[in-house]
Amino acid sequence: MLAAVSSSLLNVRSMPTTGGNIVGQLSQGMVIKGNGPYDNWLQINYQDTYAFVSANYSATGE
Repeated sequence: MLAAVSSSLLNVRSMPTTGGNIVGQLSQGMVIKGNGPYDNWLQINYQDTYAFVSANYSATGE
């Protein structure tokens, strides 16, 4: 699925929890491709590894 980042900055995390390490950030309006949501988290490919972003801060247009 495709989604756009809807917050000014969206943390990219190593695990699908707020306790997961922050491995990067995405800017508002960036389009991401991911799987899910699973328990309000999208799984994405970030710098050639799996990572997670909160689905609460992304818009899918659905």
